[in-house]
Amino acid sequence: MLKRASILFAIGAAAASAAPASAQRQPDYSGRPTFETIDLRAGFRNDPRTVNVTAGGRLSATSVGSDCRGSIGNAPDVRVNYSAGSLPLSFYVNSGEDTTLVINGPDGRWYCNDDDDGLNPRVTFRQPQSGQYDIYVGHFGGGRRIPARLFISEVNTGNSSGGDEGAGSGGRPDLGQRPIYSTLPLRDGFGSREVNLTAGGPLSADQLGDECRGVIASQTDVRVNYTAGRSNRPLVFNVDSRDDTTLVINGPDGRWYCNDDTDGRNPQVRFDRPRSGQYDVFVGHYQRGQTAPARLTVSEGRRGRR
Repeated sequence: MLKRASILFAIGAAAASAAPASAQRQPDYSGRPTFETIDLRAGFRNDPRTVNVTAGGRLSATSVGSDCRGSIGNAPDVRVNYSAGSLPLSFYVNSGEDTTLVINGPDGRWYCNDDDDGLNPRVTFRQPQSGQYDIYVGHFGGGRRIPARLFISEVNTGNSSGGDEGAGSGGRPDLGQRPIYSTLPLRDGFGSREVNLTAGGPLSADQLGDECRGVIASQTDVRVNYTAGRSNRPLVFNVDSRDDTTLVINGPDGRWYCNDDTDGRNPQVRFDRPRSGQYDVFVGHYQRGQTAPARLTVSEGRRGRR
């Protein structure tokens, strides 16, 4: 369905009126997205969905509203075709530089935000409509393109539109969901495996135990189905990242095992006598509202005494 541009603009997700756009050249939201088109239905799995983009462009975001900021491209960076339900819908960006967010919603209005979380923007629709969301990730400084990551979530909805639920909110992780990144079937003697992932999420890990820290995803990052043997080797989980990460694991016994800062800012959880069964692994970020690239390594330690 084609959208008709409105002369009313909503900043964040508030339905506030604004002045008509200026005579500046406006972006073409009917164009093919530069990076990706995503079809989502309310309650979608693998929340948050992420897309790596390049922020910035040659057009000024003020062309669509006086409160919009940064430089954006002519075509949308990402298009989301969304079937709404009862959940809110949030778009947010993480980058090492100052980014902005400009979205043309299903109602034809422009929604903009800058610096909701530090230098990172967020737009949240508390009562989202079904339809097409055309998303532009802008660069505040302008003049060049920078790497950034766009997140789409129904659980990490932030505070940019006046809502009452922020990052690191309540709610326990769902162990029944399919892992976000990988399932590893491992048997005693496997050696070592690595998985690249994004650390962090919307849930506070401290609700799971006194030793648990940081914010984690609402579903398992990596699941390890382990078969123990007679070698008596420990099962070791390590995280490596430039940011301050944490590690939260639900073991075969149903207990939560957590660690923060074993090796500098990198966590480790070690099972000296590992059981056969399912290990659900969550890689957290110490800071609320932050995510970071990380590498999870699952390995076998030195053989213990019999």
